[in-house]
Order: sequence, then structure tokens, then C-alpha cells
Amino acid sequence: MADPRTRRRSSLRIGTWNLDARWSADREAVLLDAECDVWLLTEVSPDAIATDGCIAGNHVSVSSGRMARDQFYAAVLSRKPLTPLEASHGAVAAAAINGHTFMSCVLPFPNCKAPPDNLWRGENFDEMARPVLDVIRRFGKADIVIWGGDFNQNIAGKYQWIGSSALRESIVGVIDELDQQIPTSQLPHTRIEDGYTIDQIAVPKCWEVLEACRISSCGLSDHDLYVVEVAG
Repeated sequence: MADPRTRRRSSLRIGTWNLDARWSADREAVLLDAECDVWLLTEVSPDAIATDGCIAGNHVSVSSGRMARDQFYAAVLSRKPLTPLEASHGAVAAAAINGHTFMSCVLPFPNCKAPPDNLWRGENFDEMARPVLDVIRRFGKADIVIWGGDFNQNIAGKYQWIGSSALRESIVGVIDELDQQIPTSQLPHTRIEDGYTIDQIAVPKCWEVLEACRISSCGLSDHDLYVVEVAG
């Protein structure tokens, strides 16, 4: 658990977690213990959304698209009030928070075109990801964008059974075009020994990264939590 007393007063703590379409009091406790200001969540169960429209007391903007188990592709959570933004792709959630745009997404994965999903077009991961990356690029050219989620793609190290070299090049191309960095890229994968994470967070290159870490999900998901803290 992060100790808020050790944080800079002006820092911003951003987390991403693939919830694997599950929700419970234990999962809520793990999420809250990470002490993030903003969450870029993926595979979010509708059960996580309370009657007041919040998740774990955080304001939320969810993607328009849902996956095979009826989970939302993505969600942006914020301690502070947010303004939901129209992302124009069902695998993306977007919100304006304190003057910046935050976006959470899922990029293509094996069998992503299986019924009932009809979001993905193209013959390979790179082609299917282009509409999502175009959304990120469009927002990023108009505003400071912080984005992340389950990229289904490692950025560091060699190819890891999922994703493709072309998809990685496309992601890196957007990062370079928007003058960003991915502080999570060197963090370890949840399950692949000596592998690198496929859950990523991208922030402006000019922002000082104070911390980038992995937090165990304690088996509550097939993904661990990944957190980046930046100087605000």
C-alpha cells in the first residue's frame, strides 16, 4: 500500500489494472490501497459500478463497447470530478480531469473478433489497432493526453507470444508523435518469467517520473496493477 505521507504534494499517481471482468470487496480494497488519483482500468465488470455511478467512490467514465462477459472494455476513474468524453471507439474510455485528457483502452488480442464483438476490422493486430490509436492521436494533438490500459503488447524486450512487432511499432510511433514516454514499459509481466508488462501508462515526456511500479493483484485478476507517479 502506498503511504500518502511520502508523496509530493503536487504529484499525480496514475494506475492501470485489468480487472478480468470480476469485482468484489477484496478487489476494491486492492484498488484503494494503491492510492491512485486516476485509474485507467480495463475489462471492468458492470458490478463494479455503484448506484451513484461511481466505482470504489471514484468518478467514472466507461467505454461504449462491452466484451464477451458483458464487461466494459475500459474505464477512467478519478478521485476528482471528471467530464466524460466521446471516444468514438468502443474499446476506449475518455475523460477530462483537471484540465487534462485521460484515456483508457484495450488493444486487439487473439480471438478479439469472435462473437459477439464487432469492433475490430483488419487482418492483423496492427490493422485492428489503428482506429484506437487514431483516437489517441487525435486527442493528443489537441490536448495533453495521459493514456494507457491493456495494450496486449510488450514495449520493452523481445516479442512475447501476444501482439506483434508491427503493433509495437505503431504504438511507439504514437508515443513519439505525441512526445510521450511509457514509464511502465520496463516493469515485469504478471505471469511471464523475465517478460515485460503488456499493461501500460503513457505520459508526456517532459513530466518527471517519480515512481513506476508493479503491485501484485494477489490472484484477484490475471493481471497485476501497474502504477506511475509523476511530478505535477
